[in-house]
Amino acid sequence: MAVESSTKKTNNFLGGKGAGRGGSLRLQSLTKIFETHGGGGQVAAVDGVSLDIPPNQMVTLLGPSGCGKTTTLRIIAGFEQASSGKVWLEDKDITNQPANRREMAMVFQSYALFPHMSVFENIAYGLKVQKTNREDLKARVAQAMKLTELTQYANRQPNQLSGGQQQRVALARAIVIEPKVLLFDEPLSNLDAKLREQMRVELRRIQQELGVTGVYVTHDQAEAMTISDLVVVMNKGRIEQAAAPREIYQRPASRFVAAFIGKASFLPGKVREVQENMVVVEVLGQSWRVFNLGGQLQQDQDADLVIRPEGVILGHPGEQPLEGRITLLSYLGPVIEYEITLNGGAALAVTVSVLGQEWLPGLGEAVSVGLVETALAALPG
Repeated sequence: MAVESSTKKTNNFLGGKGAGRGGSLRLQSLTKIFETHGGGGQVAAVDGVSLDIPPNQMVTLLGPSGCGKTTTLRIIAGFEQASSGKVWLEDKDITNQPANRREMAMVFQSYALFPHMSVFENIAYGLKVQKTNREDLKARVAQAMKLTELTQYANRQPNQLSGGQQQRVALARAIVIEPKVLLFDEPLSNLDAKLREQMRVELRRIQQELGVTGVYVTHDQAEAMTISDLVVVMNKGRIEQAAAPREIYQRPASRFVAAFIGKASFLPGKVREVQENMVVVEVLGQSWRVFNLGGQLQQDQDADLVIRPEGVILGHPGEQPLEGRITLLSYLGPVIEYEITLNGGAALAVTVSVLGQEWLPGLGEAVSVGLVETALAALPG
């Protein structure tokens, strides 16, 4: 990586809120083939992945274990060599460039701090490797510590810090070298739930302040939805959908995405009418006008109605179009989660806010169910 140690550069990045120097990334038909154990076959961990990542955006690769997200990240970083395909940073093909020349920095799940070095020394390590002059090194480390709220811990050793503080050190060490792309390999997995929530807000704040491009790997849906400009849902080495968090949730492109992101129920039905980007789907004798996701559905085709828990209206028997009974109830404080078994046997997940409710049905009680059409989507059955 080329060393630039001018004060002007420091002011434009670490010292300049929102200035940013994040680079665009392009993944072009990336494939990674691994030999199976024993050499008897091959498996595609990454299978033809193409993706354009705009500069200064936070993009999350999300999916279950084994979906290819970490392998994709390692190919971007230069830690794995793709079997085929290319990686572009801005207009430069970096596919065969070594990791230390890619103008990127990785924040690891395990922090990877040097136990014998102080916080200051850990953060300064990359600058020393770049042979940054002492005055500039001190200024940039100080700015990185200020941004990550570590100034008061400069002389402490890693074993004197909490997990959250150690993660901040790892982040400061990554940003201090002023990369064009920050890579995050499940960086919050080792933290407890409450600290994870705090740290993901902090990571997002810092990424936005710096205006740096971020690629973040996680299997945590809430984490992905909270911090991302773009969520890339992966399954079996391929991209199922890449879109803004709201679109991923409200307009899933496949049954896998709908089921993986949040909670969803699926009611089987049939398309009775196609109206531009809408379709009328008949379910349990009732018709619902919903979005035809990606124009996938045609007249008389089998379809699944995708229903989010908050898109369900509960009523006393006879008040709403569908009838059923409460078969599961979980009280979670501000909300109650129900499972309703509809007449006909289909199950429906429902979330109801307890605030201001005059009536909340109990376990085993008969209810009627309505659906908010704007909260529904339809996919091929």
